[in-house]
Amino acid sequence: MENSISKGKENMTWIKKMVVWITLLFMPLSTYATFINGITFGDIALMLGSIIIILYIAKTQIKLNRIITLSLFFYIIFILLHSLIFWIIKPTELETGILGVLRYILYIFWVIISAKEFFNFEYAYKIYKILAIIFGGYCILQFIAFYAFKIFLPINVLGLRTVDYIADIYSPHKAQYLLNGIIMYRPFSVFIEPAYFSAFQAPILYVILNGNIKSEKKKYLNAIFITVSLLMSISTTGMVLLIVCWFKPIIRAIKENYNNIVIIVIIFVIIIIICSFNTNIIRKMLSRVINDDGSAGSSITGRFGTMHILFDGTFRFEQIMFGQGMWTDTAYLPSYGKIIISFGVIGLVYIMFMFLYTYFKANKIGKSMIILILIMCIGTDTLFNITSVLMLTLIYSNIKKSKGIINNDL
Repeated sequence: MENSISKGKENMTWIKKMVVWITLLFMPLSTYATFINGITFGDIALMLGSIIIILYIAKTQIKLNRIITLSLFFYIIFILLHSLIFWIIKPTELETGILGVLRYILYIFWVIISAKEFFNFEYAYKIYKILAIIFGGYCILQFIAFYAFKIFLPINVLGLRTVDYIADIYSPHKAQYLLNGIIMYRPFSVFIEPAYFSAFQAPILYVILNGNIKSEKKKYLNAIFITVSLLMSISTTGMVLLIVCWFKPIIRAIKENYNNIVIIVIIFVIIIIICSFNTNIIRKMLSRVINDDGSAGSSITGRFGTMHILFDGTFRFEQIMFGQGMWTDTAYLPSYGKIIISFGVIGLVYIMFMFLYTYFKANKIGKSMIILILIMCIGTDTLFNITSVLMLTLIYSNIKKSKGIINNDL
């Protein structure tokens, strides 16, 4: 990197701090349900934040070309036109789909009006790192509490009503299955599920590992701690992202033949220690990927088992080409499959072009985040779920090269 992670010279106004905090806390806030059905506290934070930004823009009369990200703006136009056409053709589907479409538009709209002008990366880095350590530490405590003492540490740390999925996990019936080992316990930290926790931890881990941080000792201490939390989440998504995050540092260490190679040994030792809590953990983790008979495990079938519907004649040619709307009810599909079901092949082409266009305009950290989100999209619905707010903000806040931004050696 040309510059270390350093204090930005840019004036940190209150609105920039607000944008950083809302963006970074959006995912954990989405764990909590409001009194309005289908709306979370994360959604409320984005709505209120968007109103404040709009009022701020109107008051200060900032030029819109400094704020709006055009590629995402046209993406919203595409979503709206696509949805309106389908609702005109099938008006009965309006009630089914409107909430999901509006929520997703809110996600993208937030990034459009906040990322480019108001998301200060230097300030965000400091807060993000602290939050990752706090959330990671709680995940580690959850892991130890259960596997050492059979104690459930709650996901709901604020005492508010959570989304139904969390309530189901901690139901007496499900808890008994977990205690008896019928279902493998996986810590969630304060997130809706381990995959979301992994998606939150991975980007900051990548930046820490690949950034030119002055203190190598501090850098690797933070990286190892976050890595341990990802390992203890027992998330397949987390394991894949760990490989992505550690790949360049390990290769660099091997090539340069210096003491950081010891980090590799430390990671292996940590894995052994984690697995020593319960001898069945390794077997259960592996069985999520591949069963004893060689067939695909639940983690694989859960993500890719339904992809055949794109090719087996379930949908007509025109449905595959033009999609059927974001509200189409299918079994779980990762992002690429969901894009085709929702927007068709034309939507997939547009989104890939959007990322390609952005890649050439982004600085090096923006490029890295694009690669990371494209990898996430292989096995998760990152592009459509709550993770999209964080990932797209990290990408589009790094479109232009700014002083002090850690963007030159990733």
